Amino acid sequence: SSTVSIRDGPNQAQILGKLSEPLVDGVFTFTSLQLNMAGKYTLQFTYDGNANVDIKEGASFLVGKPVHTISVLVSTESTTAIAGRAFPNQPQLSLEDEDGNLCIGASRPITASISQDPGNAIAHMPGPSNLFGKVVMN
Repeated sequence: SSTVSIRDGPNQAQILGKLSEPLVDGVFTFTSLQLNMAGKYTLQFTYDGNANVDIKEGASFLVGKPVHTISVLVSTESTTAIAGRAFPNQPQLSLEDEDGNLCIGASRPITASISQDPGNAIAHMPGPSNLFGKVVMN
């Protein structure tokens, strides 16, 4: 089997998940590894088999902080929205970590939904509504 550990990384960082995997068809496959802190890491692997093996260390990589806040940059609030037409002001959101930095490279979709007039300022017909448009993600 092969075991993974942190060679270089932030103080008090921990690697979580199943840290040891068996050799299957010449390959060790790790499927549940996680790191508990953001930072720059290098992992190292050991082999406890009976062959003399030269193990190469992995390349360093960065782990970012998780998304902490979703901020609305541009609101769709408008008194001129017309049914069947695109909103005059299209919504824009930003994903930020706990320090207020943009989470560049985040890749999970965000789902938009309609909330029926929480302030009861406009009459509406109850029932399902559909959102139409295009989702743009970087």
